[in-house]
Amino acid sequence: MAMTSSTMTTGSTCTPQTEQGKHVFEVLGYSRGMGSGKTSFVRSRTFAVGGHDWAIRFYPNGYIASEQAGSSTPPDFVSVYLELLSNGAAVVASCDLSLLNHATAVSCPVHKTKTREFRSDDLTAKRADLEASGYLRHDRLVIECVITVTENELFRKIDVPPSDIVEHIGRFLGEEEGKDVTFSVKGETFTAHSILLAMRSPVLRG
Repeated sequence: MAMTSSTMTTGSTCTPQTEQGKHVFEVLGYSRGMGSGKTSFVRSRTFAVGGHDWAIRFYPNGYIASEQAGSSTPPDFVSVYLELLSNGAAVVASCDLSLLNHATAVSCPVHKTKTREFRSDDLTAKRADLEASGYLRHDRLVIECVITVTENELFRKIDVPPSDIVEHIGRFLGEEEGKDVTFSVKGETFTAHSILLAMRSPVLRG
């Protein structure tokens, strides 16, 4: 007797899931940080987005510009960094940095990254432009950071077997158990299942 074999097909689906969070970092006493050195910075409190810890660093003396200048003279730039604090993490995310315009009370996007593997990102702005803008007022700077973290989650696809309801109904029709209706036709008696008759004829539903 020949043996037959069947191949079972399985599948899975990878669906990107995103989580977005916003942190507002208010820097008071902006001018007091000037001249404090190229590595001097103030940091926001730690906040969580997408299961990872983050912080915003503000360098009043422009961290990148100071390295390039190679001197202790305060450069003409300030820098803002978004820092990923989770140790050893490689996070796929995007980052939108905005500054609050005090004159209009509207947050204006000033830096945006595409979704990528994230480690840190920065905004470097010319100090003269910043101080002449509406972003700085009464020695106060408000930085808004929106982080969107993307994670790929794997969902198992359920393999649905082909329907065998016809086979079950056919077997049910051939069984005497459960038959609850009797018909007499020309002296011959027949039994049937009332539920099946009701399914097939609205006249017999009553």
